[in-house]
Formats: sequence, C-alpha cells, structure tokens
Amino acid sequence: MDVVERCQFYLNLLLTSNSSSSSLMAIHIFYNCTSPRFGPLCQYSLNAYKSHHLTLHEMICEFYLHEYEPTILTCYIHLQWDRGSTSVSLDWSEIYDGIIDCQNGVDEEDCWQVEINECEYNEDRCLNGQCIPTTFFHDDPNIFECIDRSDERLSQQRLFINMSGKPTFTKEDVLCSIRHFNFKMKLTSSCVMQRTNLLQQFMFSEKPSII
Repeated sequence: MDVVERCQFYLNLLLTSNSSSSSLMAIHIFYNCTSPRFGPLCQYSLNAYKSHHLTLHEMICEFYLHEYEPTILTCYIHLQWDRGSTSVSLDWSEIYDGIIDCQNGVDEEDCWQVEINECEYNEDRCLNGQCIPTTFFHDDPNIFECIDRSDERLSQQRLFINMSGKPTFTKEDVLCSIRHFNFKMKLTSSCVMQRTNLLQQFMFSEKPSII
C-alpha cells in the first residue's frame, strides 16, 4: 500500500508540474513490473503464475482448486530436536500440541506458559491459550483464527468437507492434535494427511545402524 500511495502522489505531481514538485519527483523511482514479477524492485514472483492469469485473485483461486499434496517434509529448524531419525523432521504443528514427539521432550518444554496466558477484555481465549479478537470467535465455521481450531464449533462429520478450494488457513496453518480420531493423524498434529504418509515412508525406508 505504501508503494501505491507514493506512486499516486508521484502521478499527482505530474499533473501540477513545477520547479518544487520536479525536485520532489527526482528522489522517487518506481518500477513498472512485467507479470509475474512484483514488489518495489520487481524482485518477487509466484511459482503458481500462468500466462492466462490476469490478476493475483485469479492465480490464488486457481491454486486453491487443487488440494495441497506435499512431496517433502517441512522442517522446524529453531529447536535442537531428536526424533530418533534424521529423516523424520519436526513440523511446527508438532510443537506445543500436548504430545511429546522428540526424545529430549524439547517440543513441549515450557508450554505451560502458553496454557496460562490471559487475554484482554476484547479478546477470547482459545483452548491452547492463544488470544483472538472477540469478533472472530464463532464467525465462520470454515475459517479458523485459533491455531487449535477451538474458535469454531467442529464436528467430525464436516471437519474437512469443502475445505480445499478456499484461500484460507483451513488445513496448512491449523492443528489436528487429536491423533487417535478418524483421520489417522497418528504421527503428527498437522491437518495435512500427506504428512503422515511421508513420515511413515521415511521411517520405514531408513535402515537402523545396529543391523
């Protein structure tokens, strides 16, 4: 938005060009980016771009028409974790989820501090201690503001119905921490089912060093 506002200011100066405005214009440089490049210096691009996309909205909507199926494991690198195998990495969703995944227990260390968190008067408290604005509590059954999804009323029957296809934080950025329910998330608290399959694949493909 800042770039857009500065660009509009630049265009306004062009309409009222004089000596003072010319000196102001001289200190601003704006890049006219060619699709799919964007950013202040045209330094960014999105891999999902296709030549028929006319807007960012079209690109995002088409991307979310296809369910997310990762082929590699995401890995949280800010903890010294040990899961017994270098191939089985720790995902962000497996930290502070109430289940010890690491042999040294570092993924649940100090999580009690989050559980006793107190919220402001205009906020509601998620079950995991996270605070969200009251206006977002029970506002949309398919959009979660709480990472543990406790701000919306869930039923197992509708948990993942009509979820893909919407550019929201529906699956990738929330927790499915009850690992013994119907969706077979037995090895992870990620809501992406493919992560469980990848974890099993890597666990059984690695030969123990003692054999």
